Amino acid sequence: MPLIIILVECGLELIPKEIRNHSAVKKNLSPEIYSSQLLDTALHHTAMRNIENPGKRGRPDIAHLCLLNALGSP
Repeated sequence: MPLIIILVECGLELIPKEIRNHSAVKKNLSPEIYSSQLLDTALHHTAMRNIENPGKRGRPDIAHLCLLNALGSP
């Protein structure tokens, strides 16, 4: 039986275009990888003040822990 995992509102997304030029984003990334880098509140919290629903966004750690727990249990 296949394992189906659905993560709803997990806060996993790429860095939005509207904050890619913010200094908090630029200091951790090179411009070549902006389009493939995940938004992370631990690194980009100052830039995230200007986006909609900042509390629900930029939490790849939650998705990571959920997947570790789901795939690590028998």
